Amino acid sequence: MLEQRAGRFLHGLWGFPAAETASGERLGEVRHQYTHFKLEVEVWHLESESVGEGAFDRKAIDRLALSTVDKKILKLLDRAGITIRR
Repeated sequence: MLEQRAGRFLHGLWGFPAAETASGERLGEVRHQYTHFKLEVEVWHLESESVGEGAFDRKAIDRLALSTVDKKILKLLDRAGITIRR
């Protein structure tokens, strides 16, 4: 699922939602170095029944403004063959 961020950090960029607890299938980890801190993210896939506004096709995803971290997550999802939903 992709969502457009409204908060102060990465405002306006599209990205994957964060959660404090994990469930589903673990896909791997993503690491990224920002100027003042390092980020390590575990990526999990949780199947959802709700489709929301629909699925993005790959061309639409490539046109979205994504952070570098979210691009790394996208690569994990691509390797697993998972379709991204809006």
